[in-house]
Amino acid sequence: PPHFTDNYAGAVPASGLAPAVMGRLWRWNHVSSDDLVATLVDMVRRGAIEVQPPLAEGTDAAQPRQLVFAPWCVEEEALAAGQAVELQVAEVGSTVEVVFEEGINHAGDEHEGRSALDEPTRRLLTLVSQGEPTLSADQLLSFAHRNPGALLRAVDAWQQTLTAKVEPEHFFDRRSQRVQRVMLVAAAVLAVLALVACFTLGWVTALVSAAALGVLANYTMRRTVEGNELTAHAKALRNWMHDGGVQQQRAEQPEVFAPEDELVPYALLFGVVDRLPATPLTVFAQRLSQVLEEALRGASRRAEVAGSTGEAPADTGVEPHWRPFWRRPRPAAEDTIDDDF
Repeated sequence: PPHFTDNYAGAVPASGLAPAVMGRLWRWNHVSSDDLVATLVDMVRRGAIEVQPPLAEGTDAAQPRQLVFAPWCVEEEALAAGQAVELQVAEVGSTVEVVFEEGINHAGDEHEGRSALDEPTRRLLTLVSQGEPTLSADQLLSFAHRNPGALLRAVDAWQQTLTAKVEPEHFFDRRSQRVQRVMLVAAAVLAVLALVACFTLGWVTALVSAAALGVLANYTMRRTVEGNELTAHAKALRNWMHDGGVQQQRAEQPEVFAPEDELVPYALLFGVVDRLPATPLTVFAQRLSQVLEEALRGASRRAEVAGSTGEAPADTGVEPHWRPFWRRPRPAAEDTIDDDF
């Protein structure tokens, strides 16, 4: 059990980690688009990405906005060598010089770990915007409609990059991970045997056993001591935000109350963003989450349709019967949105 046992805490745990890494720890390393949204929101908060019109107090939080960023246009050789490279922002005609080292942007961020996903995220944005320095909700949804395979593969590559960032943290016990993989393989084998023997008397038992093994495997993984300790702090922060700790601290200590913008990425990951005070950033974060989920759902649906036909249309680039990761289902939404974030 963790040493930290408090039920409430208003501090961000391991603030040097990228929020998406904390998201993976929170949900046992399962993939979720929430990690990408939290990363984008954290980049906006740190100024790595701009939002236009700006997210400022006193402005209409619900007005349409665009992401503004420096498009990714760096050769991999320069990236690997840690050379100084230039990112040209065509819209404003200015040049930003940044030094890249091992694929991570160390451009003076207070917490270098928090910027570990900045460049993979900028690459993804550049793909979706097709090289433009801005991205709106309509552009994202349009790209998902026209190039579903490209979007899904790009997001999947981003998730693999995140997985590579999580591994060195050693949040999860490796022995339990191996046991989990063995149990999942055994469950798959039993399921196949049940299908092969579907006309015999024993197929029901095999299928039930496969399902039981699959469920047990989901609960086999264990966190390390460090992972448990960090999760305890995360749960305390989640409880504090859920039960109105932000509003209470703002009311009791307005003179020392720090802006809650740093909490927004974590509130997204923990599913309590609606419990924070409505600020331009929280409204923008919820809107961004909605649009990204809609784009991914639509792209996944189109990819599945293309895969079921055995061949992919020329403009999708989807391989036959290829299915990407996906998260839990949500109520259906409209396929298009005509405004920005």
